Amino acid sequence: MPSNPELSLSAVPVSAAKRKNAPKEDENDSGSDSGSDVSMINVDFDFYNLNPDVDQIALKRLLRQTLSHDEELIDVHPLASLILSEGVRLGAGSSIKTDGEESDPWGLVAVVDIARHREDPALKPFLDYLLSTIPKHSPLHMLLDPGNSPALSNLPALVFSLRLLNLPLPLIPPLYKMLLGELDTSQPAREAVPEFTHWIVWGRGYRLEGPSRPWA
Repeated sequence: MPSNPELSLSAVPVSAAKRKNAPKEDENDSGSDSGSDVSMINVDFDFYNLNPDVDQIALKRLLRQTLSHDEELIDVHPLASLILSEGVRLGAGSSIKTDGEESDPWGLVAVVDIARHREDPALKPFLDYLLSTIPKHSPLHMLLDPGNSPALSNLPALVFSLRLLNLPLPLIPPLYKMLLGELDTSQPAREAVPEFTHWIVWGRGYRLEGPSRPWA
């Protein structure tokens, strides 16, 4: 089992929801009451396509941050290269930046076709790492490693949801909506995109420690 309890992995069926255009979010200065010593800083967040020439180093950093204590188990350099190349091939995935396209992303959502890259040396160690954390007979395990199971007919997509810890969470849902729109196979220009049956989302999660409390 991995040593990091904060990693989360989930699989959900494909949703029909989509959104082609991302809203521009910002942290507006709403002013402060007289006498208040709280200062507000305006920050504009912009959405960009994944860029292999710019995002490689930051993506490796985000992968290491999310892996946390398990980062020594995965070589993130080839994995980051694969994630970015898939973004170009599929025309899908977005990053959030604050200082133009040439700056480092604060967060991103990207997708990798598992069936196409299952044996790729860049992805296989990561899949093996995920499989080591999941009960062998769970549906999620069969999606990642179908073998001779009926799940072989499924076509799962591995979604990487990565962000700096201080990135505002309301900025994340638009990334998923854009991803669904970019992978919408009903659009004529998207004929080469696989019709994924499941999304397997990997990112950082949290759980409460200590004794449980009864509901009031």
